[in-house]
Amino acid sequence: MATATAQHRRWAWGAVLVSALLFALAVPLAKLPLPKITAFIPAYQAALALSDLVTAVLLLGQFRILGHAGLRVLACGYLFTAMTAIAHALTFPGVVVEGGWLGAGPQSTAWLYMFWHAGFPAAVIVYALLKPAAAVRDGDTAGAAAPPRRFVLSTLGSVAAVLAAVAALTALATLGQSLLPPIMQGSRYTPAMLTVVSTVWCVSVVALVLLLRRRPTSVLDLLLMVTMCAWLFDIALSAVLNAGRFDLGFYAGRLYGLMASTVLLSVLLVENTMLYARLAAAYQEERDKRQQIQAQAAQLADKNRELDAFSYSISHDLQAPVRAIQGFTGMLLERPESQSDTETLRMLTVIGDSAQQMGQLIRDLLAFSRQGRQALHLSPVNMNALVEQVIADLRQAEPGRAAEFSVTPLPGAWGDRALLRQVWVNLVSNAVKYSGPDAARIQIAGSLQGGECVYQVVDHGMGFDTAHAHRLFELFQRLHTGAELPGSGVGLALVERIVVRHGGRVWAQGEVGRGATFSFSLPAPADAIAAP
Repeated sequence: MATATAQHRRWAWGAVLVSALLFALAVPLAKLPLPKITAFIPAYQAALALSDLVTAVLLLGQFRILGHAGLRVLACGYLFTAMTAIAHALTFPGVVVEGGWLGAGPQSTAWLYMFWHAGFPAAVIVYALLKPAAAVRDGDTAGAAAPPRRFVLSTLGSVAAVLAAVAALTALATLGQSLLPPIMQGSRYTPAMLTVVSTVWCVSVVALVLLLRRRPTSVLDLLLMVTMCAWLFDIALSAVLNAGRFDLGFYAGRLYGLMASTVLLSVLLVENTMLYARLAAAYQEERDKRQQIQAQAAQLADKNRELDAFSYSISHDLQAPVRAIQGFTGMLLERPESQSDTETLRMLTVIGDSAQQMGQLIRDLLAFSRQGRQALHLSPVNMNALVEQVIADLRQAEPGRAAEFSVTPLPGAWGDRALLRQVWVNLVSNAVKYSGPDAARIQIAGSLQGGECVYQVVDHGMGFDTAHAHRLFELFQRLHTGAELPGSGVGLALVERIVVRHGGRVWAQGEVGRGATFSFSLPAPADAIAAP
């Protein structure tokens, strides 16, 4: 159904020119008598019927995928030719019985040939009058593939209609042959044959003209043009330019008929083979990429584990010298001579504060590193109870800090309660800290959004520039200096690590001087998703 390219057109017209050249060479010899080969008819008709049946099945498969009605019409046309070819062979004199089977008379085979060679061009005409597949694909809902049940029912209906038409025409050509004008006299044609075969030939010409006028031209249209040209050459040699049965025109016309039957089939088979090859190659490429990604993920996990172990080891080893600095600094501060020297007292105080800050940074780094190695202990978590506990602990830790908390009902979560508590501690304590010296007003809310539980902590404090929001969750990254507000730059990175390990995400919005909103999401528990 792809749009034809210049190369496709060159191949199509090249095939037509070669066929026309061979046709021109056969025309002067069309009436040359040749030996009667009785086995030729059943062999030829069997090959023709098999080819047309396979083509019909492939076209129905394309119709199932693309949903274009023209494909079903063509499939019915090929099915019609296959069934009529079988009936034609059974009624041909001398193939089954001497006078032809199925109650055939001297006119039956010839009339079945006419029905056969008019039926397929009629299907092509209907196809050519339908909207091109490219136009359907650009937005018409008629191009959508039908549901399986509807496709099966419509296909069975189409097949039944074709079989009924073939049965009716076969009955007309055999049992009702007296109703039709005689077009055969022995193995020769009667004068009435010229009128009948000219009508059939004109139907094929109309089909070819409509295909030539069809825009945009698809590859299938070009293949049908080649088929119709071969079809015209078949009729001309077999029923117009020859003298009767078993002359050179009779045999040569059948070869053109076989060509018309196999052109589309050959291309469909080649395209299906190429499609399967591309599919196999794409599957192999996808599997190789998946294996490569898995290997890279394993390497990254190993590197992360090594980095976590290294960070934990370094942080643990640094605690001893920091404690020693703090201890000796405290001892020096207690000496009388240190108290009497103002500059010495100032320097020792700076050393002590720096050592204390370093110790807190090391503890935060240990906590961050520990999260990468600690297994998750998942269970249902009552978020409202957890938040109330965090708020109570903060009030107890800072009894003099004025803070007002507004907490709406929060959806429950499925996670590690201890780790989720750490998330709330960091977010709520940050909200209080960054609210400034005035009374803090903190809003905590949550809701179920799709398959996620989304939680928010809102403050009305210092805020931040949203352009720098991506830096907030990076390790040791701070938007405020330690002189402005205390902190190590680890808390929000720890929040992100915990939330991501739970399969969630974290983000922030803010405005300088107007506050900030920190949000995180967790996968909703199954019972929350199922609830109305």
